[in-house]
Amino acid sequence: MIRDRDIIIISSDDWGIGLKTSKYHLATKMALFNNRVLFVESTGLRSPKLSKFDLRRITGKFKGMMSKLRRAQPNIFVLTPPAIPLHRFTLIRSLNSILLTLSIKSALLELRFRSPILFIFIPTGWALPGKLGESIAIYYCVDDYSSFTGVHSQTIKKLERKLLEGVRICITSSLKLYEEKIKVNPNTFYIPHGIDVAHFAKALDPDLKVPDDLDRIPRPRIGFYGFIERRWLDFGLLEYLAARHRNWSLVLIGKLGDDISHLLRFPNVHYLGVKPYGELPAYNRGFDVAIIPFAVNEMTLNSNPLKLREYLASGLPVVATDLPEIRKFSDIVYLARNHREFEVALEIALRDDTPYLAQRRFEAVKDESWENRFELLSQIVERYLLGCSEG
Repeated sequence: MIRDRDIIIISSDDWGIGLKTSKYHLATKMALFNNRVLFVESTGLRSPKLSKFDLRRITGKFKGMMSKLRRAQPNIFVLTPPAIPLHRFTLIRSLNSILLTLSIKSALLELRFRSPILFIFIPTGWALPGKLGESIAIYYCVDDYSSFTGVHSQTIKKLERKLLEGVRICITSSLKLYEEKIKVNPNTFYIPHGIDVAHFAKALDPDLKVPDDLDRIPRPRIGFYGFIERRWLDFGLLEYLAARHRNWSLVLIGKLGDDISHLLRFPNVHYLGVKPYGELPAYNRGFDVAIIPFAVNEMTLNSNPLKLREYLASGLPVVATDLPEIRKFSDIVYLARNHREFEVALEIALRDDTPYLAQRRFEAVKDESWENRFELLSQIVERYLLGCSEG
């Protein structure tokens, strides 16, 4: 197990977001083993627009940069680096690389980090390997970033290739990503996402109180939490379900990336906003079925949704779009290839659920903890660290 080390995480998102991503979970598990973690928040991928969402994000970024280095948890320090989110332009990319490197080096001096292990989660960190005095550099790829909305696809692909060529190891969270990245970096490994098992198992407790804003919504409740954005979600599917089943309550939780007024015109669609991570098991307790109504595109085909294992650990029946990483759970998850199949699967899930099936779902993921994932990651990294020292 990696312990008593200094670690840098170049994240693809920010520390303070409502839903906890793989970067957050890995950082917290690393810190438990007396590792000191510098968590560097995202430098962004896409060019901002004149929208409320982007203006809020820019304001938050500016405040973060002004606060400099801050301690988020024991052994975890957060840095908001300066960046100009116009990665399409060569001069801007070069300037961003200089700013990012200098800001991290300053933090490393302040924290007195030595020979850190460098994890890079975002292609815009392409220029960092070899510049931070790291013992090893690793690209941890959890998404097909070139397919994200608003990014310059060819630029991101170019930066990612440079990153793959510059690191010693690549880790991917899906097999589809693995199959692509190993073509460039032969030291590529597949580690699927984990889960905070004990946290989400709380939803199995019949005494857990369902939050009031959910409890007042009529049953059956069909729930989703996550990023609510057209590129991720099949909004047409949600409209189809809401229109055809007025007695079903569709409950959406999470950050908005798109306008959903067209969904909220249905009285049986309920948006409850962003909820703290600590409260998610209570919301899962109040759902009758959980859904992953993803659109089918390169971004989702390469994804490994964290929420799948969280729903299953909560004992919930899950109806999901038929995607590669979800298909591995086809014996306990209802898969759908179109709107009608999704509708029929929901009807079956609502009708046929039992305590036995809930327990079976929990049993299927109980050993897929973030602790186990970190142990596997440690084994891979330590093998290459040993090779470096022997070389």
